[in-house]
Amino acid sequence: MNTVLNKCIPVPGFSVPFPFLGVISITTLILICVVKRRKDSTRLIPTIIVYWSYFEVPMFILQIAFAAQFEHWMNTAATFVALIFHFITNCYAVRNVMPEQILEGMSDLNATPGDMQPGVDPVFKHWALDYRPFLSKLRRGALWYNHKLLRLLSSSYGNQPHYQAVFDNREDRLTRPLLRIAIANMTFTYLLVAIADVTALKQIVRWGYQFTIFCIESLVFVSAMAILEIADYYVYRERDSGSYFKVHARNIDGQDSTVFRGLDDHELNPKL
Repeated sequence: MNTVLNKCIPVPGFSVPFPFLGVISITTLILICVVKRRKDSTRLIPTIIVYWSYFEVPMFILQIAFAAQFEHWMNTAATFVALIFHFITNCYAVRNVMPEQILEGMSDLNATPGDMQPGVDPVFKHWALDYRPFLSKLRRGALWYNHKLLRLLSSSYGNQPHYQAVFDNREDRLTRPLLRIAIANMTFTYLLVAIADVTALKQIVRWGYQFTIFCIESLVFVSAMAILEIADYYVYRERDSGSYFKVHARNIDGQDSTVFRGLDDHELNPKL
């Protein structure tokens, strides 16, 4: 029985057990093996987050379709609203956090650091000049599909330089903004999806329905994704907590140059 409408529903027919989780698990294991075998500087957590993000929207859309088929309107509405919030979060991430840096980095090509507007990262601006086509595609993908694609900037995947963005202050310009985006996404998207899944599983508990399987999958998926995003922040912050070389963009005789400044012995210990 459909306990929402108190009407008979068809008996379970053919169903595919955990199609999304199965594919994601197997391919993620392959990805991890490839990265470990290459022994490069690829950061696994953001790489996995980016890869999983490609499954997110199709999973939500299919859940909406199956919930509507079962006339489970609460799940349908909650997942649909969650999907809307997902795209709103995309706009927030792209237009208010990262793309401001990207757009500033791709404009005013002849400007010196002193000419830039307050809040513009001069190092990222100069780095972005070399990767304008990639950043344009990344910005569109993050806006129209999934904001988690922005994590490519810090993934170092395959030691590719366009996946290794540099910042004057990475903590303020990248790490914390990505955390704020993740929290907003968890609050307005994942929480709604989780509530919809739990509600549906309480009312349609019989195994064999594809809708039941999708509810379990999406609940596991959003929980795992939330854990990965929080873990990525703390792992990256711990990585950047030690001494490091700071990058400064300079304009010397009308030519752009990048100056690296490190902490020397006298700065670390004035007594030396």
